[in-house]
Amino acid sequence: VLQVEALAQTMAVYVARQPGFGDRIGLFAGIEGCRFKRIVQPGDRLSLEVTMEKLGRRFGKGRALATVDGEVACEALLSFVIPPEGALA
Repeated sequence: VLQVEALAQTMAVYVARQPGFGDRIGLFAGIEGCRFKRIVQPGDRLSLEVTMEKLGRRFGKGRALATVDGEVACEALLSFVIPPEGALA
């Protein structure tokens, strides 16, 4: 579960840094095809990677991958919504 949360936060940061999104941030909306393939132990270095498949003004979807030493630990397709500016104030 913590791996999925870390991947969702990584995707939110990616969206926030895209041109035209200002202070808007992606909010986790859903997950598809999540697979845990390796146990992550304390002391392991978890690398996170996201690849956007669809990014619009209000919605996005992307592949998320967590690895340890090049070995896949978790992978999923994450969806998120992007609220209008000021909606979370």
